[in-house]
Amino acid sequence: MTSNARCSTRRLADLAIATISLTGCATAASDPRVATVCPPVVEYGREFQARSADELDLLLDGSRPLPRC
Repeated sequence: MTSNARCSTRRLADLAIATISLTGCATAASDPRVATVCPPVVEYGREFQARSADELDLLLDGSRPLPRC
């Protein structure tokens, strides 16, 4: 008996490559009637920022999140 596993794996790989290639070509939203809505930017006061910085300093060295760019 021969196995079809290799054939089906090849088909799945081809399908994945085709899907990625086609979605990479999209340059606009699929539904232009829907507007993109961004959440409002929250401004924090100096007191809150200072308290947050103090709390961040209290964390253990290994538990700090990676800095964002």
